[in-house]
Amino acid sequence: MQIEQQPILRVFLVDLVDKQTSREILEDRMRELENLVNTYGGVVVLQKYQKKDQPDLRTYVGKGKLEEIVEDMLRLEANLLVIGNALKPAQIYAINEKLRLVSEEQNLKEKMVARDRIDLILKIFEKHAEGGEARLQIELAAIKHMGPRIYGMGMELSRQGGSSGSGSGATRGIGETNTERMKRHLKEKVLKIEKKLVEYEQMRKLHRDARKKKGMPTIGIVGYTNAG
Repeated sequence: MQIEQQPILRVFLVDLVDKQTSREILEDRMRELENLVNTYGGVVVLQKYQKKDQPDLRTYVGKGKLEEIVEDMLRLEANLLVIGNALKPAQIYAINEKLRLVSEEQNLKEKMVARDRIDLILKIFEKHAEGGEARLQIELAAIKHMGPRIYGMGMELSRQGGSSGSGSGATRGIGETNTERMKRHLKEKVLKIEKKLVEYEQMRKLHRDARKKKGMPTIGIVGYTNAG
């Protein structure tokens, strides 16, 4: 039986820093970002940075720079764009929409997608989480991170609809309807996960109580934190 190999994750790193950022700090940022990609299991095929005091409100990197990035990704067959900062919902949506359209136009087998730094870290946590409770906690964090982005996507669709002439009402309605549906779905998902996490906590309490009844000691590890 032939085992199907997982596609190689070919990653293009992009960072945007202000004009006063030193080369040393820039290199440290890129090195840290590359380490995150390696931990996730990707291979960095290109790194680029942009010195700019204010990011572009719509696409973060600017329309012209985004076109360059897309051309480089196609040339190097990169399928994941990682941006070294936390982007606003509308910005990551605009970038992913551009990558989606180009992927469809080029009929790419591996579609190009974009993630910001927070997305990547959450994906790493998800990949390396052990046990059901840990995975649920990571899924909950991912949903709470995604929530504002869903809202941002709806706002972007509504904005596009409002500027598209005769079809504006229909487009705006679709954007708002899909956004509300997704937000409701995520809210229900959060409630289910939180309920499951409460069940895990109750189960741990039962186990602790059972150990106490049997006279078994409960050991605490001093100085340990699960914060990171």
